[in-house]
Amino acid sequence: MNRKLKARDIMTIYVKTVTPDMKIRKVWDEMVDYGHTGFPVVSKDKVLGIITRSDIDKALRHGFMDRQVEDFMSKTPIFVSSEEDIDKIKDLFIRYNIGRVLVMENDKLVGIITRTDLLHADRIDLYDKEKMGSVFVHEKMKKALNPYILDLLYKFGDLGTKFGYNVYIVGGIVRDILLGYKNLDIDIVIEGDAIKFANEIAKEFNAQLTVFPEFGTATLKFTNGLRFDIATSRLEFYDYPGSPPKVEESSIKKDLYRRDFTIN
Repeated sequence: MNRKLKARDIMTIYVKTVTPDMKIRKVWDEMVDYGHTGFPVVSKDKVLGIITRSDIDKALRHGFMDRQVEDFMSKTPIFVSSEEDIDKIKDLFIRYNIGRVLVMENDKLVGIITRTDLLHADRIDLYDKEKMGSVFVHEKMKKALNPYILDLLYKFGDLGTKFGYNVYIVGGIVRDILLGYKNLDIDIVIEGDAIKFANEIAKEFNAQLTVFPEFGTATLKFTNGLRFDIATSRLEFYDYPGSPPKVEESSIKKDLYRRDFTIN
C-alpha cells in the first residue's frame, strides 16, 4: 500500500534566508542570483516573516531601494511540520494563494516547499521510488561496479548515516551505471560537511587526502589507485564569465540543477 507523501519528502533544505535589517537593494540582487521569488526573514534563528518578489516590486516602484526588509515583509508566513500530509499542504497553497510554505520543527526552520516542489511531487509514486526503483538501481550498480567499489560506497553511506549526512554519487558515473558501462571516475556529493566526511574516510582507509576548503571539496586517492572526488552539495555564482565560482552550501536538489546531465 502506498504511503502518502509528507512535507519532509518534498521540501528543500538549506533554506536561503535574509535578515530584517537587510536593504531592499541587496535582497533584489540575491533574488536575481538565486532565482528565488521569496525569502524567509530570520533573526537569531527566529522566523519573523517572509519577503516576496511582489513585496520587492512595490518597494522598487516607490524608490525605496535603501529601505529595510522589515518595512515590506509579510509577518504572517504559513508553517507546517515535516510530517504534514501533502494534500493538506496543497490545500494551504490554494486557501491562502501563496507561493511557498515554511517547514518547522521545534520552532526551527528546517525546509521550504514551493509550488515547483508540489508540481514535482505530483509525478512521484512513492511505492515505485522506494521499492521498484531501488531494486532496479541496485541491480545496475552490481553489474557496473566491481564488488570492492560497491562495498566502499556502502561504507560511505554508513558513515554518512553516522554523521547525519546524505551521501550521493553524481555525474557521469550515474549515467554509466544505468547504461551498464564501467567507470572508475566517481564523484560524490554530501549534504553536509564534505571535508569532514573525507577526513574520516582518509583515516579509515589510509587514503591520500587533498582538500579545497574554499570550494568545500576534497579528493581521496587510495593506495590501489582508486580516486574519489567529494564535494559538499552547493550552489555556484560567477561574477563574470570565466571568473572563479563563489560557492554556497545547498541541497542536493539545487546542486543537481546546475549540472549538465544527459544520456544519449
